[in-house]
This record gives sequence, structure tokens and C-alpha cells, in this order.
Amino acid sequence: FAPDVRAFVTNAQGGTDLVEGSAALAERFPDFAGMADSFRATVTQVHEIDGTTALFMVEIRAARKGRTLHNFAGILIRLSGDGRMREYHMVEALPAESDAFWSA
Repeated sequence: FAPDVRAFVTNAQGGTDLVEGSAALAERFPDFAGMADSFRATVTQVHEIDGTTALFMVEIRAARKGRTLHNFAGILIRLSGDGRMREYHMVEALPAESDAFWSA
């Protein structure tokens, strides 16, 4: 990530939260520790918009603490001139289920 990355990350209500800066964004991502065998993020589609912007569809499957998650997310990224991510937009099909899974 670029140090000044701006990210719009899905929240439990289906809206998005603005997260600014690479450190804050890294903290916002879930803790994947101990999930090597159960977490799968499969890119199902990619649409390159231009040389710095792309749209992805991702299928997420995960299991932890006796719970399972199957979800889809649309992710749009924009890169800076040095190839680092400077903008990140995310929407999820089932935001409340995802929030419950990761916060448990």
C-alpha cells in the first residue's frame, strides 16, 4: 500500500468506512493467524479499467472458531506511479454475515 492510501471498506450495515493510511488499513483487515488451511480468496473476475485501475470480483471462503463464511466482494483498486495501491474500494454481498464471522 502507498503510505497515504485511502480505502473505503464495507461495514456491517452495508455502507463503507473511510480508512486512511497504510497502517490503519492493515489494522482493519482480519486476523488470518491459524487460518492457512481454511481461508480462500479466489479472484473470479478481473476488469482492467486503465493502466492504474482495476475491478475484481472475489469469492471468500473461511472457517474459524466453529463458524464458516462464504461471501463475495467487489474490489476496485487504483495504483500510484510506483505501483503501490493508493485507493481501495470494497463492497460485499453479505456484509453483516462477514462482520459477525470476523468479530467472533
